[in-house]
Amino acid sequence: MQSTVSLYGVLIADVVASRSTPDLRSSLNDKLRIASIAQLDEQLIRVPYAVTGGDEFQVVAARLERIPKLLPGSTLRVVGSKVPRRGARQLH
Repeated sequence: MQSTVSLYGVLIADVVASRSTPDLRSSLNDKLRIASIAQLDEQLIRVPYAVTGGDEFQVVAARLERIPKLLPGSTLRVVGSKVPRRGARQLH
């Protein structure tokens, strides 16, 4: 008997040092729209990125094994946040 249970992974992230970025919300929306188009085409995500708070955003991965491709450098680099090299693996 095959299982009908589906598992989904959700990435939730904050932009590091968001208070020091003027007009962050507009810039974040623009860059996440571009990332959404590319990552939907690559079938990495199920739905476009959504800004859920002032500097918080989230996305649903297309499959659990695709989550590492979304973490953290690729997503954060697209968003344009400044992440110190030592902290590059941390999502705040």
